[in-house]
Amino acid sequence: LPGSWGLGASWNPTDNIVLAADYRVIQWGGFEENGAKQVYAGGNSKFGDSTQFHLGGEYFFPKNHFNDFPWPWRVGFYTDPSGNLTSTGVALYNAIYFTAGTSFLTDFGDVSLSGEFGTKDYAATSVGSSQESVFRVIASMIYRF
Repeated sequence: LPGSWGLGASWNPTDNIVLAADYRVIQWGGFEENGAKQVYAGGNSKFGDSTQFHLGGEYFFPKNHFNDFPWPWRVGFYTDPSGNLTSTGVALYNAIYFTAGTSFLTDFGDVSLSGEFGTKDYAATSVGSSQESVFRVIASMIYRF
């Protein structure tokens, strides 16, 4: 697997709001298979570094007579360029996703529900270019013993 590194920061402008940003580089450019770099017949590399950017926020509705626990809601977006390159040296695809979600906090754990939607724009190749729409729903649960 390729190495990666990143930088991130978060800020709490109020007790109920968290804003966060992350910058991440995935070092596909150094990827080797069986000890050799993968190249196309013309000599261009099949892999290049990809840079992701994430930005998001979370708002906690405070405890009140409707809910016994703080109720977080999250929104954000992130970019996801491909580390695979076309024979002309451009990323195979560039994607951008928008996300939203919430969690239900209880004494025994958390139940989270989130979704993301976005598009993947595939680079022009000898067979043309294309765009893919993506929609995902994700559910998770954390149980505390």
